[in-house]
Amino acid sequence: MNVSDALRAIIASKGVTQATVAEKLGVSQPAVASVLSVGNPQTRVLCSMLNSLDYRLVAVPKDAELPEGSYELEAKTHSSA
Repeated sequence: MNVSDALRAIIASKGVTQATVAEKLGVSQPAVASVLSVGNPQTRVLCSMLNSLDYRLVAVPKDAELPEGSYELEAKTHSSA
């Protein structure tokens, strides 16, 4: 799952809107929408967004089992046209 899809899924699972996330972060809703559309946020932005949703960014070994409710993120790939 790419970062944007994971953030959207977390937002939906929390039952909140982009506007709610933006308010918690002290930014505008279009700023949150921009992060979701670009899909490759800076680490500090990603951590801030996750924190506002009561999640955290954690690195685990590839062969480790993920806890229930976790999301495995993949880098957004750029396809050449």
